[in-house]
Amino acid sequence: MVNEMPETVIGVLENVQTKPPGSLTVKSCDLVFTDRRMLCLKVGGSSLVAGMLGSAVGGAGGAIAFGRDNLAAQESSRKAMDGRGLDDILRTDEENYAIEHSVVEKGSFKTGFLSSMGLMSPFTIHAGGRRYFYNVYNRSKEQVKALIRATMPNVKVS
Repeated sequence: MVNEMPETVIGVLENVQTKPPGSLTVKSCDLVFTDRRMLCLKVGGSSLVAGMLGSAVGGAGGAIAFGRDNLAAQESSRKAMDGRGLDDILRTDEENYAIEHSVVEKGSFKTGFLSSMGLMSPFTIHAGGRRYFYNVYNRSKEQVKALIRATMPNVKVS
């Protein structure tokens, strides 16, 4: 019988915008960084897209209303995950996934349209022959950089 050491959660970054592999639309996920892997756990539709759609439909009031609805859905998703094991949570949605640190080849933060506007900081991780794209709100950029430095030395974070 193999006695495997328990997995340790190092940190969680909420409300990251990503397009999971195979998905047609952008989603909001929480990134869970452990000592072995990074998990992307879908919590709902994209907060950024909800705000833009709400703004187009009803101006500033629409953006606020759509944003509140989206945040409420995300909180409900997080509550449903509370107290469950990471592998159990991964199985609850086909768009959830984990990237083992051992297969991370490289990655980096990029500049782009949302970055130049001061809204988002995009970053990419190459792992297992695939590319994973994420956008974190600028207010969370230093937190995600610290988590990446602690777990994925092949990813450049300047």
